[in-house]
Amino acid sequence: MNAGTRTFETENAAAPPAMVLPAIVGFFFSFRLFNVLLAVRIFQADAQTGIGISLGLSFLLLGIVAFHSLVLLQEHWRLSSARQHASGCCSFSASPAVAFFGA
Repeated sequence: MNAGTRTFETENAAAPPAMVLPAIVGFFFSFRLFNVLLAVRIFQADAQTGIGISLGLSFLLLGIVAFHSLVLLQEHWRLSSARQHASGCCSFSASPAVAFFGA
């Protein structure tokens, strides 16, 4: 094995993991109208029931995505504050919100 092959294998091993949440959101939005049809034809319910289920799932998905985004933002703040402290910056902030808004 030559050096070029080893470098290529090392670069492929560090590939970022696939994100599952965008796949779930895309799958839901591609079959959103099918939910109403499924409720009417299979479950013998009104179309309003199918629309209600679709709206409920939409709001649930919105909440999951918002929570996931807040977790990612919190991780970003933690990493950026760790970099500030490691670089010897003398600014003090009680919380990430204070550092972000500069109060």
